[in-house]
Amino acid sequence: MHFKLSTKQCPSSDDEKEGMKKVPYASAVGSLILSLCFGTRKPSLCGYIDSDMAGDVDTRKSTSGYLITFVGIALDEEILGGTWLCSREVCASMRQSKCHTSCFRMTPDYFGPNNTTPVLLDVLMTADKFEVASCMRYRSRLLRNLPMTLESALLYLALPSSVLMADAVQPLTDTVKQFLAARYKDITKFQEEVMKLPLAGIEAILSSDDLQVASEDTVYDFVLKWTSAHYPLIDECREILSSRLGRCIHFSFMSCRKLRKVLTCNDFEHEFASKLVVEALFYKAEVPHRQQTQAAEESALMSHHFVDRAYKYRPVKVVEFELPRQQCIVYLDLKLDECDNLFPSGRVYSRAFHLGGQ
Repeated sequence: MHFKLSTKQCPSSDDEKEGMKKVPYASAVGSLILSLCFGTRKPSLCGYIDSDMAGDVDTRKSTSGYLITFVGIALDEEILGGTWLCSREVCASMRQSKCHTSCFRMTPDYFGPNNTTPVLLDVLMTADKFEVASCMRYRSRLLRNLPMTLESALLYLALPSSVLMADAVQPLTDTVKQFLAARYKDITKFQEEVMKLPLAGIEAILSSDDLQVASEDTVYDFVLKWTSAHYPLIDECREILSSRLGRCIHFSFMSCRKLRKVLTCNDFEHEFASKLVVEALFYKAEVPHRQQTQAAEESALMSHHFVDRAYKYRPVKVVEFELPRQQCIVYLDLKLDECDNLFPSGRVYSRAFHLGGQ
């Protein structure tokens, strides 16, 4: 049986009005048809939302509402400060969105100790379906506060490609990248473990300027090794190197011997490799203060091609003088904290260099 109500059918006498007070709203307007259940473990918290989409006969406005239940029982106002609402709005879609948001906002605090990673991820993914960005940001913040493991980090790292509202989980993604970069500062020490990471994880690690490697040549060799292991087809390998991982290598700090190999190898597209090598050689030919200026300009554009990493073998700087007599000074450009670490028994190793033909 299907029918619509109008104002003409409203109770008019005092007895009719008193009788309608005992009729639940949900029974009066119809059954709730949209259910969102959060969590798979018992007990579960459920939210129900419904809208009749311009169902008012007189005004053509929509009537919508939501209801929160726990283990099948409707929670009253003393527990959650109001767990059900019904209202008639001008815009049905706006009202429905408000109902979704209200439902999601009420559910988080009731989980208590059950705020585990699987539960939070379930709610986050469901909130993404209904485009409730506020709930997604709140879930992301709770996930960031939980102890992070490698398994959970890789789950979070895949979120931007799995959700519609990627901006809402961006802070969580940034936290994961920092976690991976700190965990695998020394990629040679954890090479077996790092070799098993997905592409997004490798990008997060190699994008860090705090990477502790012998030199940029080591980064280049590792990138080729990882790419060939995960993308054995030469076309796929070239695509990943040119579009993704090649941009994580600081070619300007590679040795000239290794740059020569970049030009002759088949791993990179020739045009892409030529551009990077020429750019690196021009940078090496600049005087130190011009190199610093170029690095600062690139950093402002979110590019780190001309930024030093925390290399174990530091590149030397050379300054030549003609007056008062011909001479040159070879030195290491160290930061203040690096100098502090030298006391009392620290060491800094330079890369091999030629001086006076030796």
